Amino acid sequence: MTFWLDVDTGIDDAVALLAAAGVLPGERFGWVTTVAGNVGLDKVVPNTLRVMAAAGRADVPVFTGADRPLVRDAVDAAYAHGKTGLGSVALPEASAGPAGDLRAAIDRLAAAPDGSVTLVATGPLTNIALVCRIAPDLVRRKLAATVWMGGGRGLGNITAAAEFNAFADPEAAAIALADLSPVVVVDLRTTRAASLTAAEVDALGALGTARGRLAGDLLRDPAYAAGPRVTDRVIVHDAVALLCAVYPGAMFSTTRQPLAVDLSHGPSYGATLVGAKADGPAADMPDEPRREVFVQLLREALA
Repeated sequence: MTFWLDVDTGIDDAVALLAAAGVLPGERFGWVTTVAGNVGLDKVVPNTLRVMAAAGRADVPVFTGADRPLVRDAVDAAYAHGKTGLGSVALPEASAGPAGDLRAAIDRLAAAPDGSVTLVATGPLTNIALVCRIAPDLVRRKLAATVWMGGGRGLGNITAAAEFNAFADPEAAAIALADLSPVVVVDLRTTRAASLTAAEVDALGALGTARGRLAGDLLRDPAYAAGPRVTDRVIVHDAVALLCAVYPGAMFSTTRQPLAVDLSHGPSYGATLVGAKADGPAADMPDEPRREVFVQLLREALA
């Protein structure tokens, strides 16, 4: 199975990329597409290239995607990732630039055998909605599974009702979730339950590997620590989605339920509604995660 990661590289995307570098050897780590989200695309692209180089995977092509949402005005999450997207962590400039744009990424997808690609999306679904509209038959033939970190099942982290990745481009989320149904939706309810203690974050930094040290530095960064949270633990949203995709069923089981994205432009704009009252496509929603399994898998990935 080849993995395609779609990222808006802030701090938790960076940790997910570091983990992917540890668990996806060789061509299993296929390619990365970048999208505006946590910060603007002008920062997301160099962040991604620098993290991939630091992870020892500069060989994985990085493609430049959408620089704005489909419909709404752009928002960002610099309040939780700092102005650069990586807090105060400074990484050397990557020696190579992007491998191309979203069209080039579609060509890469087209070259893959049918049913051989797992998509892990950890940002707004703008790129994915565009690919679904540009090449709908291709996406359905090539993808074996899709995992998205987004939504909240009644929880929000950018508004009272909405999770950031859904709120940043709700129209794209509605398109992608419908076209790729059923998607495994790793939402706030799941990622908050799979959070790390401060001691567990310190232990990542003490693993003795470059990936572990960088992950520890990122997760301890004051910008990330100052972001909105409901617990004293550190929530590594995107790494949960990545490891869920690589090890399906290891951290939690899922229940298939209808899911709808609120497009009303009212106070619940971008919220995800799940269950009998949701008039939307089927999605695979996680049951209660086994937190200790996530912690162990993340340690192994970064070691």
